[in-house]
Amino acid sequence: MIIPAQFGMRHRGRSIRRTRKVLELNEFGLDVFSVGCMLLTHPERLSGQPNELYVDCAGDEYSREGDGSFTCSLCFGRINRSIYFYAVKDSHAGNRFGSASGFLL
Repeated sequence: MIIPAQFGMRHRGRSIRRTRKVLELNEFGLDVFSVGCMLLTHPERLSGQPNELYVDCAGDEYSREGDGSFTCSLCFGRINRSIYFYAVKDSHAGNRFGSASGFLL
């Protein structure tokens, strides 16, 4: 199955929470598995450039504290030669972050 998707430019600078509110009717946030697969097939997307856009996974929620409050989401980024996978608060917004999303046709 082929699903049209984007790596984060459409929602660049928005928090994950805001992105979830402004998704179009045919648009959905991508989960960690989907974004990971996209990165495997497009490794140039995280090349380690200084102003590179980190990819938020708005389709997943994460509880960093383990108390059941799902206030975080997972994110992919690259620093130097290493790809990082970490949790960010879903209220965090910054020009270096953008939420990946897919589209139903």
